Amino acid sequence: MNVSISEFESFFISSPSFFLSKILGININIYDETLPETEPLSLDTLTKYQIENDAIKECMSGSDPSRTLEYLYQTAQLPPENLGQFHIDETIQKSSEIAGRASDFLGGVPSAVHIESEVDGLMISGDIEGVCGDKHTYIKPADIKAKDLMRAWIRHLLLNQSQKITTELIGKSQSLTLQPANPELLADMVKTFKNGLKKTCEIPRYGCHTVKQAERALRRFFQ
Repeated sequence: MNVSISEFESFFISSPSFFLSKILGININIYDETLPETEPLSLDTLTKYQIENDAIKECMSGSDPSRTLEYLYQTAQLPPENLGQFHIDETIQKSSEIAGRASDFLGGVPSAVHIESEVDGLMISGDIEGVCGDKHTYIKPADIKAKDLMRAWIRHLLLNQSQKITTELIGKSQSLTLQPANPELLADMVKTFKNGLKKTCEIPRYGCHTVKQAERALRRFFQ
């Protein structure tokens, strides 16, 4: 059985979302990715997070994020006039500070590592960013939450399958260090994952395309 790292993480972070998208095949993406027709006066939380995260990556690679931010401003993806300039200045300051903390920990330029790890018959594969030698950073330009700890822990265990790795979680105002861990701990998570699928994978799809259809399918199955 094959599963991507993001799917494996999703199972532990949001089991309902995993069930709806992977078992019933329901598209739960509710975000409109088209460019806005009017200039926003403020940024929603997700957009702000994505812009800041991209700026941090540019800083980490040695690039100047101001060019990308200026493009977003010119294409009306940032608020107009002084508000837009405020967001640019704030993002550059914040991303530079977080990138500096990550660089101090890594001691070099990070890269992505491709993972193909087989544990108890489950092949987990994908890329993990932020790796430099025996160190790994999980960066979030916001407060670190439980789901971030889960993602970082899973990636930490996957990286420790091949060598001893230290992971640093870096948030807006706090940091947390994960020391090298016993890679066998991943087997316990794989067991939980497989047990969780054992029952749900038996649920017939019934051609479900909406949440209402999924509800009817589940009621028929569990009656």
